[in-house]
Amino acid sequence: MKKNTDELLNDYIDNQIDGFMLEEINERIKTDLILLKKLQALKTIDQSLWHIEIYPAPDGFTKKIMTKLINPSVAALNKIKSFFVSVVGLLSTSILALLLAAYLTASSAVSERETFVKLDSVITFIKENMSYGFSFVGSQKAVSIGWVASMILIISVYFIVESHINFKNKIKQINRN
Repeated sequence: MKKNTDELLNDYIDNQIDGFMLEEINERIKTDLILLKKLQALKTIDQSLWHIEIYPAPDGFTKKIMTKLINPSVAALNKIKSFFVSVVGLLSTSILALLLAAYLTASSAVSERETFVKLDSVITFIKENMSYGFSFVGSQKAVSIGWVASMILIISVYFIVESHINFKNKIKQINRN
């Protein structure tokens, strides 16, 4: 016998076995008490399964399930998008605030002559105060800010990857069904 014994017995119960194999199973059942008990147990299970009442699924069941599968993915995607928009917005606002502060400082120090003079004073201001920037970068505060920003970036990447993996798995499950 090439098939598993349980598979052969199930085929025997379902009358799906050809002549030679049928004779071989009948011979084994006569001599093997354990095989006979397995056959009787499988017949009992088969008969009880035929008597189970089947209830149809309610109308729109598949649509409801699909909606529940897809909606959390969309919600997670929207959360990720809003997180990145917030981070980019915060960084952009910070850069604009620094540029505005530099411009206002330079414009208050210079009389209102020409726009080019003001632009030149902004560049001069940035060059003169660059040493403050370098001293800040080397300070413990900058290291702490860099560490926090790196952790936020790592956590963001982790959640994006996890969300992508979960989304792919849900799509695979949907395609299997």
